[in-house]
Amino acid sequence: VTTNTAASGTTINNMTVTNCVVNACARGIYFNGAAATVSVGTLTISNNILGDQVTDNTALSPPFTPVITTTVYTKGIFVSGATTVVITGNTLRNIMSYVATATNAIETGSGLGTSININNNTITTVGSNGATTGAAITVPTAGALTTCNVNNNVIQQVLASSAAVGINVTYAGTTTGVVSANRITRVNSRAGSG
Repeated sequence: VTTNTAASGTTINNMTVTNCVVNACARGIYFNGAAATVSVGTLTISNNILGDQVTDNTALSPPFTPVITTTVYTKGIFVSGATTVVITGNTLRNIMSYVATATNAIETGSGLGTSININNNTITTVGSNGATTGAAITVPTAGALTTCNVNNNVIQQVLASSAAVGINVTYAGTTTGVVSANRITRVNSRAGSG
């Protein structure tokens, strides 16, 4: 699993990732720019299907029955280094891992520009079985980011060995935004219980 970035000075403008089916990998859709200037304009990630969509693993603990042989682990959608980000209409299911890194269905990193909009996504069964956190959506805001909206997402079943979080938005600096109309059910932490 690489963490290499598209270096500052690289130009990937107005990129759209849409109608893809992604499965059997560590990171589903991973846009990793070193700075907001890498993707000037709007980076849109929409209407994609990530993870095993068939298996119903509501227990989120081994042994998995039936056995999930394909899924996305550690990151479903990750974005860093873009000016404006729109993540909408995606379906993420069975994002599960034993890797000692945070397991998140949707995550943003550093180097973001002015706006993030995460809305109308369906996230079902996110499981971090390593000694780390697990979240459906995590957005640490900083830098030049001025607007962050997380709205109308459906989140069902987040489980982590350490700390489980439905939506984690940390506002910093002059960032404003709205987190509203999200439907979140079954967020559980197994911390201290093995």
